[in-house]
Amino acid sequence: IRVIRADGTERTVMILGEIERGSGASSILGTIQDITERKRAEKELLMHRDHLQEMVIHQTKDIIRAKIQS
Repeated sequence: IRVIRADGTERTVMILGEIERGSGASSILGTIQDITERKRAEKELLMHRDHLQEMVIHQTKDIIRAKIQS
């Protein structure tokens, strides 16, 4: 879940919890974990992966062209 803090910064949090239902009342017990940095790192890794895939495709095409020309 994306949340905006009081200072205006946006963070991504993961909420893990459960609802406890009692006699006529319910309560939620859980934790909130800030995963903003994890999400940023995941996005960066995906960008690097995509770049590497493009490089492999380019190099493969160059190798095929070189083999055809020789």
